[in-house]
Amino acid sequence: MSTALSYLFLLLPVVAVVWIVRTYRRKVGEKEARSREREMALVGLIQTDRAPRPVAGEKAGASSVAPASAPAATVTATRRERFLSQPETLIYYLLRTGMAGYEVFPRASLASVVAAASSVPGHSGVTASAGAHDLDFVVCDKSMRIVAAIQLAGRLTGPNSVRVERNLAAAGIRLVTIDPKALPKREQLGALILG
Repeated sequence: MSTALSYLFLLLPVVAVVWIVRTYRRKVGEKEARSREREMALVGLIQTDRAPRPVAGEKAGASSVAPASAPAATVTATRRERFLSQPETLIYYLLRTGMAGYEVFPRASLASVVAAASSVPGHSGVTASAGAHDLDFVVCDKSMRIVAAIQLAGRLTGPNSVRVERNLAAAGIRLVTIDPKALPKREQLGALILG
């Protein structure tokens, strides 16, 4: 009887270690799965089934939209599904994590980055089509000084591309082109953008 009891006491720590290792592996696997789901949701590869929550103090069935006065003309505007496309979102988060000490601004106009004066009175020299953005991202330091402008490969072509490149070069702003199909590693990002 004492030998069986001694075997039991020897076996008990082994069983405890096996149980601890299995529990740890299961928790790590669950954590990685949740992390992958969050990453996929960020870039829009999966849809979440969550209904919008009501604003505090609002009943669940009540609408949070205030009634608008009748406009003189009907406006046909719809909300975009996403502010940034999936590749833009991925590059945005890559820039945010790879350039931790810097601020990243998506969809900036050239006129907000470069102030150019022309010899023609009343003409700014930096022109763009109304509502268009010329730069996919602008990276600034913490004091909001422009470090670099980032353009996705193939986005601007022809005269627009030349105009953007010429204005940025004249202002001394580095233009970096990133191919969404061949993204740089996070460790390489600082050297690529800062030069």
